[in-house]
Amino acid sequence: MDKKEYLSQVFNLDRKIYLMKLEAEEYRRLSMSIPGGDFTQPRIDKSPTSSQAPFVQWIHKALDKEKEIEEFLKKISVIKADIMNSINELQNEDYKMVLLLRYIQSLKFPEIASKMYAAESTIKRWHREAIGLIVVPEKYKNL
Repeated sequence: MDKKEYLSQVFNLDRKIYLMKLEAEEYRRLSMSIPGGDFTQPRIDKSPTSSQAPFVQWIHKALDKEKEIEEFLKKISVIKADIMNSINELQNEDYKMVLLLRYIQSLKFPEIASKMYAAESTIKRWHREAIGLIVVPEKYKNL
């Protein structure tokens, strides 16, 4: 894993958690809906494959997805702490701030430039120089 991949883990996990939350919401919505019959097909009498109500499967899927989200939230807090420790090892305060805003708060370069009262080209230069100084911890190098 290179330096940018290491620092981008928070953004990637945040995005994944967001998508998982949308999926869990959809399962919850489906658990509240009543399935209708398909009147375009001929009726075939057959024994039910399950004795459970149709909405139960959606509730189980929603609960499973919410457990998975909790695990990812625990994982992201550990990764975020590791990344912040790596960033805090830098000596230059400008470099630290650029990396924190970019990789912890997921801001874009124009937003960072506005917050730091610096030109966007300066922010990009600081970012490039800071990336060069970051040390990826051993446990992330082989991922």
